[in-house]
Amino acid sequence: MPMARLPEHSHCLYCGDPVPYGKIYCDEECLMLREYDDETEKRKDRRFYILIAVSLLAVLAVGGALKVLL
Repeated sequence: MPMARLPEHSHCLYCGDPVPYGKIYCDEECLMLREYDDETEKRKDRRFYILIAVSLLAVLAVGGALKVLL
């Protein structure tokens, strides 16, 4: 039995639903949700890098203080 060919299509980058070929998102809601998720991820990354920098500075400060005391 021959398989039926599906029309050319893509999939929504947010929810994965089929969309006409060339479209990226199925609707405005998926686009807005993706943008929100991207911004949330950027904020989390920023917080992580700040925490790493503060931790590194604290370790260097404690190391310097111990060097002075000894």
